[in-house]
Amino acid sequence: GVVAAAGAATAIALLGDHGGATAGGGSGTSGPPSPVVRPSGADVPEAKAGWQATQQSPSPQVLCVDGVTVCVSVQHVWGLDEGGRTRWTVDGAALGGVFAIDPNTPRAVAGTDAGRLIVPVWAGQKTDLLSLDPADGRTDWRFTRDQKNASAVTSFEGVRAGKAYLLGSGDGQDRGLVPGGTHLWAVDLAARRTAWFHGEDTLLARSALLPDDDRVMVSNLDQLKVLDGTGAVVWTRKLAAMGIAAAGGYFLAPDAEGKVTALAPDDKGSTAWTADGVVPGSIRGGGFAAGEDGKLLYCLWKDADGGCSVGTLDPANGRPGRRTPLPADSPEAKYLGARLLYADGNLYRMGADAVIWALDPANGIPRWKYSGLKGKDPSKLAWSAGAGRLCVSDTTTQTITAVPAKGA
Repeated sequence: GVVAAAGAATAIALLGDHGGATAGGGSGTSGPPSPVVRPSGADVPEAKAGWQATQQSPSPQVLCVDGVTVCVSVQHVWGLDEGGRTRWTVDGAALGGVFAIDPNTPRAVAGTDAGRLIVPVWAGQKTDLLSLDPADGRTDWRFTRDQKNASAVTSFEGVRAGKAYLLGSGDGQDRGLVPGGTHLWAVDLAARRTAWFHGEDTLLARSALLPDDDRVMVSNLDQLKVLDGTGAVVWTRKLAAMGIAAAGGYFLAPDAEGKVTALAPDDKGSTAWTADGVVPGSIRGGGFAAGEDGKLLYCLWKDADGGCSVGTLDPANGRPGRRTPLPADSPEAKYLGARLLYADGNLYRMGADAVIWALDPANGIPRWKYSGLKGKDPSKLAWSAGAGRLCVSDTTTQTITAVPAKGA
């Protein structure tokens, strides 16, 4: 690698084509030069919050849309204007249900599609899906899922080609009063109907959607499954993955040791490449952040001194690119795992001490940092970015903080 100075306190490790991945199921390692030149964050400009506002209840999810910051709690969905004031509120009680399970655990239970909010509301074994206008909270449409022995939606996994994918409780099998197992629910949004429903008698923790393929991968504690466009199982593989993703035409499965395995979406799930040394995602996800076109991934890499570098990974072949050593987290910070987010031309990283860094994706150099949440428990912070701002919900203090994408 080559170390180049970048300002008084930043060093960049340029790895170019140096190792890091092996095709066909092998393994490889790579990393910044040793010793690592760990920069100081002291000279990085401190960002100023645009606003911070206390909310009516904890919001385990926050979404940034044009002109509105949307908050989701157990009982309410509401929109905040550009100054953090409440513009509208939708009451779950008026709809006969709730929107989330746990008020204090950050979790994405709602999403967006074509400028509209897609929000589930449930009570018992009845689940409805709503389309809301984020400008005023008015309901565009609502439909009820016709599926027995299934209850709460626990995670909104994303929208692909007009279908929304949601994880939830209950596998669709009759197990008495309380549904058992979990499911992945695919919804045709245009037709407002269930496309397919896949139930498992285990805990489905995450799913990953390939942008240009109708297949989806789901993970539980120790195995992966790929489902086709009808929800049928294509293949199963024993692998305990710490968060999964999809990019470059492959499903990506990092394990607890930081080894990433890229699996082809074919009928066998063959290994395309592996790469070592990646920091797995935190309990809240964020192990990978995709760039503008989804063809380049950003991730954290383990360094010999115990710190981290931020760098790129080509999902098509597993080759690592440039890596930049990051300023160290506070000594008292606990291990968090990677937590990355890409939006508005910034690569955001939340440190284990809850300091948030806005990095230049081209070189990994910090543009600004926000220390207003330093010392908070990152596992209690939900975040989102887009529409020119970064928003963070602290479920402990019931506050929402908005920071401009430019830091001021």
